[in-house]
Amino acid sequence: MAFADHFDTADPLESLSWVAMPDSTRTEKLAYLYRKGERSIRYAHRNYEGPTTSTVKVFVRTLYEPPRGKIGATTKEVLAAVIRQKAKAEKRSKNPPYKRPKLCPKKRRDALARHKYATIEKDYSGESKRMGYNCIALSVISNILIMVDKHVGGGYSAPPRVYMEDKRSRTAKVAVLDARTDDVKSLSDALTLMSPNRAVRAMFGGASIALDFRREGFNVDGELVPWANILKVYRGDEVFRMKSKPKKDK
Repeated sequence: MAFADHFDTADPLESLSWVAMPDSTRTEKLAYLYRKGERSIRYAHRNYEGPTTSTVKVFVRTLYEPPRGKIGATTKEVLAAVIRQKAKAEKRSKNPPYKRPKLCPKKRRDALARHKYATIEKDYSGESKRMGYNCIALSVISNILIMVDKHVGGGYSAPPRVYMEDKRSRTAKVAVLDARTDDVKSLSDALTLMSPNRAVRAMFGGASIALDFRREGFNVDGELVPWANILKVYRGDEVFRMKSKPKKDK
């Protein structure tokens, strides 16, 4: 069985759908369809080693019957387009698109922290540098984004701190805790340290307690109770100029 016998020639109605196309568009589309159906072409051919004038001519005529006198020219144009498209596809396969590596939760937290605040410290040479991050917790409470960072300055002597951002007003504050880094292992530890004894007792006694970002405290049954164990509070743009070991606010 000859190669051409495997394919039926397009009828006049099928060819009409191709006539209105611009020549360049028709050529590229026919070349694309040839490449898409190349597997069946390979199986039908006894010694297929790639697109040739004869294989392209047979395939084109299954979709579109060129006008008399243009069969040869159309075949050559489609063959050239097939070869060109195959070369582009091969080149793309050797240069796959870059895929951003997926970060683990810890790295994602640290990446977000890097955009939200910064701690500056002078090194042994006296030059100021931005310290590293160790964001151990991230959550949203009452539309307040909260992140807890332990020893931001890179040493155990740097106090832990709590970043807070009002998602509605986009204002930010960082409360540096007057505590050791070992005292904070989670968001609950940080909030408990910030809660004065009165607030803790009221909470376990069934009182309503809520974080009050604006007034820097806790709202306990409608009454403000200021934060406890706070070394310093940075506000607004100050969160990008924090010291790793700030002095206690008066």
